[in-house]
Amino acid sequence: MDVLLHEMMHQSIDQHADERDVDTGGTSSHNCAAWVAEVNRLSPLLGLKRKTEVIRQRRVNGRVTWAAREEGSLTMRELATWPYCLRPDGYYRARAKGPAKAKQKRSGK
Repeated sequence: MDVLLHEMMHQSIDQHADERDVDTGGTSSHNCAAWVAEVNRLSPLLGLKRKTEVIRQRRVNGRVTWAAREEGSLTMRELATWPYCLRPDGYYRARAKGPAKAKQKRSGK
């Protein structure tokens, strides 16, 4: 479901960008104001606690790098793989096995 949500966010942003007057400009489809706004809106609904912001070039210790201003913000890689990048190890495996085990218990097998 997370992959579907991720792809549908792309569709929604692209389809409604003009009527919502949202900023879809940025370095990528994941690192733009519209994507970040949706990630920040949906994350709490999914039980994900991290906030994010558009990643920009910054000077850190004399070097230019891509970095968020706020500590703990998602990285560029995490923005591109949201929400599955924030799921704990084994999350999908446990969820995939869950209904089958429940069905086996009910049937007595």
